[in-house]
Formats: sequence, C-alpha cells, structure tokens
Amino acid sequence: MATEKEIMKYVNLSWSYNIVPEDDYYVVYVNELPRVASDGETIEEALKNVNDAIYCAIEGLLDLGMEIPVPFDRSKFKGQIPYRTSSEIHYKLAMYASQKHMSVNKIIDGFVRKGLKKERFR
Repeated sequence: MATEKEIMKYVNLSWSYNIVPEDDYYVVYVNELPRVASDGETIEEALKNVNDAIYCAIEGLLDLGMEIPVPFDRSKFKGQIPYRTSSEIHYKLAMYASQKHMSVNKIIDGFVRKGLKKERFR
C-alpha cells in the first residue's frame, strides 16, 4: 500500500490541464494522466477537485506497481516539429500561403490551431 508521502510526491508535481467549459460547469482533464478528470461549477472548483482525482489515480497506480507518467516539461518544447506530407498537400499549402501572403509554416500553424480549438484542446 502506498504511503501518503509517496502519493503526495507525485500529486504535487506540475501537471498540465485541459479545461473545457460545458453549459454550466467546467471539466478539467489531466493531460499526462489519461482518463483522469474532474469538474466544478467554476474553474477554481474544478481545479481543486481534480487534485482529488489525481490523488486517487496516483494511489491506485502505486498500489498496482504501475509506472506513473511525469508531467510534460514545457521547456523541452521548442516549437519545431518535423513534418512530412505528400507533394500534393505541400503544393496546395504553398499555393494557399502565396494567396494569403503568408509562409507555409504560418498556414500550417493556423490549421493546427483551428483543429485544436475544434477539439476543445486549449
């Protein structure tokens, strides 16, 4: 059985969240812990509640002897992603970028941003 100290060592890490507004409440998802989420009437309440969900998830993972994911280290993300595509899509992106007087990178970034927003991932 996991000790309080072991559990809190993980609970107190800097987890990243995805906050999704619903009709009259907010849902907070923990990015590094799939299926761990909580909700609340306010963002503050949802964030407070998600700590309880993290605690339970960590306790369960430790009790089962499973590996615990660690939070993403934001400093490791430099904004560069190797991206390969077909020559047809590359051509269409270049044509669209030319029409908009923008770089292909800016066009791709805009499409990704719109896709993330559509998926409600902020």
